[in-house]
Amino acid sequence: MAKEPTIHELRLSKHTLNALESAGIYYIKDLLLYSPTRLAEITGLSKETCEKVLDKAIEFLDRYRKKFLTLEELEKVEEKKIFMSTGAHSLNRLLHGGWCVGEVTELAGPYASGKSQACFTALATVFLPMMSQKEIQEILYGGEETRSSERKDVHWGLNDGDISAVIIDSERTFSIQRFRKILGRFGLNEKEIMKKVIISRPENAWDQKRIIESLVGVVRENNVKLVVVDSLTKLPRADFSGQGELYTRQRLILDMVEKLRRIAINYRVVVIVTNQVVATPGVLYGRGYKPIGGHVLAHTVDTRLLLTRATDPYRKVTILDSSWLPPGECKIRITDEGIADA
Repeated sequence: MAKEPTIHELRLSKHTLNALESAGIYYIKDLLLYSPTRLAEITGLSKETCEKVLDKAIEFLDRYRKKFLTLEELEKVEEKKIFMSTGAHSLNRLLHGGWCVGEVTELAGPYASGKSQACFTALATVFLPMMSQKEIQEILYGGEETRSSERKDVHWGLNDGDISAVIIDSERTFSIQRFRKILGRFGLNEKEIMKKVIISRPENAWDQKRIIESLVGVVRENNVKLVVVDSLTKLPRADFSGQGELYTRQRLILDMVEKLRRIAINYRVVVIVTNQVVATPGVLYGRGYKPIGGHVLAHTVDTRLLLTRATDPYRKVTILDSSWLPPGECKIRITDEGIADA
C-alpha cells in the first residue's frame, strides 16, 4: 500500500462513515483495535453494523499484510524501533534508547519526584533531529570513548521536518519560563517551537476524556510526534470518589488510555502519561508507593516507571513493569533545564 488506506475504501454508507469519523476513526487499521461492542458504544452504530464494518476492514487489510511472522522476521521489526532522548543519559540507557515511538509510557511518583520535569524535557527533545537506532546504541553502549562526558550530552528527537507536540496539562503546572530554559539547553529555536507545542487544560475528568477523544484530528493535522498527559489520573481521582463510583472512574481511565494507545500505535507517536501514587503501608525501610489506576492502567500501558526522591537534586527511576524491557533502575538529576544525567 502506497499510502495508509482510509475507511472510505471500505464502501460503507454515508451514515456509517460519518459515525466513524465523529468517533475519531479515519484509517482502516484504527478499526481493528475495537471489539464490535466497544465500536458500537463510541459510534452509536448497532453492534451488527459494527461487526460488518470490522469484517470488511479485516478482509481489506488481509490483502496487504502478513498475519503470521517467523521469529526471524519479528526480530527485524524489533530492530526498527524508533526512540527519542529523555534528556538523561542514564535513563536513555535504562530504556534502551529513550522514549519509544508507538508506545505509552507511564511515569508514576509522589509530588516533586520529577514527573512533570521529565515531560517538559521530552517536549523539547522531540524537536531535535532524528538518529538511527545504530547511532543511538553506539552513544549509549559503545566503547569507553563513546561513553565519555561529551557523548552523554548528545541527544536525539523525532524531527523529520515540520512536527508538533501536544501536552494535556491537567495538573496546570506547565511553565513557559521553565520551558524556555530547557529549550535553551538543547539549542532549540524558541520562537519556532512556541508555535509547535499545543497545550490544552481540561476543567474536569469528562472534559479531559473529550479532549483525548478529539486528539486524532489534532495529531493528523499537525504532524504530532509526542503526546503528553500530565496527569492522566488527577481529575478522575478528584471527580469520582468512593467505592460507589469506582467502576465509573476505572472505565473512564480505560477509555482514555485505550485511545492514547491507539494513537501511539497507528500514528507512530510517543505517548507519555503521568500518574499519582498512594503510600504503601508495611514497608520495612522508608516509604513505599503504588501507582493508582488499578489493573486497568497497569495492563494497558507499555512501560510503567516509578520516580522517587533521593537526595536532592537526584531522583531514582525504577521500571515497575514493561512489555519488553527487563527490570532495572537508574538515577537522574533535576535541574532548571529539565532532567539530566545523574
